[in-house]
Amino acid sequence: MTKSKENKLVPKLRFPEFKDSGEWEVKEIHKLSEIIKGQQLNKLELSETGTYPCLNGGINPSGYAEKYNSDSDTITISEGGNSCGYVNYMTSKFWLGGHCYKLLPKQGVNKLFYYHLLKHNESRIMKLRVGSGLPNIQQKSLREFKVQYISNPQEQQKIADCLSSLDELITAESKKLEVLKEHKKGLLQQLFPQEGETVPKLRFPEFVNSGEWEVKEIHKLSEIIKGQQLNKLELSETGTYPCLNGGINPSGYAEKYNSDSDTITISEGGNSCGYVNYMTSKFWLGGHCYKLLPKQGVNKLFYYHLLKHNESRIMKLRVGSGLPNIQQKSLREFKVQYISNPQEQQKIADCLSSLDELITAQSQKIEVLKQHKKGLLQGLFPNLNQAEE
Repeated sequence: MTKSKENKLVPKLRFPEFKDSGEWEVKEIHKLSEIIKGQQLNKLELSETGTYPCLNGGINPSGYAEKYNSDSDTITISEGGNSCGYVNYMTSKFWLGGHCYKLLPKQGVNKLFYYHLLKHNESRIMKLRVGSGLPNIQQKSLREFKVQYISNPQEQQKIADCLSSLDELITAESKKLEVLKEHKKGLLQQLFPQEGETVPKLRFPEFVNSGEWEVKEIHKLSEIIKGQQLNKLELSETGTYPCLNGGINPSGYAEKYNSDSDTITISEGGNSCGYVNYMTSKFWLGGHCYKLLPKQGVNKLFYYHLLKHNESRIMKLRVGSGLPNIQQKSLREFKVQYISNPQEQQKIADCLSSLDELITAQSQKIEVLKQHKKGLLQGLFPNLNQAEE
């Protein structure tokens, strides 16, 4: 049977010089690369810092060691754990752990092209996982996994160059974002007095002689209101108003709200309890979340940054081992350093909020680049379903 034009295995987006280069093939991974499983490293050889990262099933290194068993510029796929199937490209020497594979491309297979090809198929690779307790991907399943492939070395190189240059741009912009976040972290440490101190290390010139900061309990600065649980039937994955219910991200969306925009929240229960947030839109405040309404004379944005600065201390208020939570009484009595001068509050709020705006803009810029790359991946690699007649 001859394939129709629509079913030909060709990408939607092709560089002009390769538009007449014919169809792509379907290949099993073992025909394109050698697959090597790593070796478990003794826990005594692992530390939080070190020369060589150790990959062992997760997205991030499980630790660091002083020896390596894999060279730089190597493609890896997580073998076990919740992240099994995750495709990575290591730019430095590293230790390949027992729950990770490395893939060494065979002759004629461009390494960076192959990495992007596998990354494009990452969601499909993740479906190879078996087991419920600690899921894993069997080497046999990975060997037989089928991908789209073009043997033309020039076309491989062109695709690799295009996607890798975009990766470099995303990496560069991500570093700028980290610099901004570190700058804000430093300012938070300096614009607010450290625990046990009465004046900050950094003060705006006009407030140098404005006196010491006070220690205040939260209930003297704001009203604390606990949310209401929303019926699960009223929640959906999309909707008008986000529902905050203990986590960092919304637990869902609803068509009604019980809290106005520009509101400070603190998670009450769950692994993220103590997380300080500032909601810029109307939302539903769930039963595992508090909102804090500043009293007269307390600048809202200043108060948010003050609480964010104390977030790690607030998280230490949690009690309970199964589902930790923060009792309202503990939060009411929590003490922070406070300056009553409204002009100084405003100055600190303006400084930190302007930096937040830069961080948000930079984050959005990175997200646009990531979405652009996602679109390119969809366009530069054909849909494998096209191979079916």
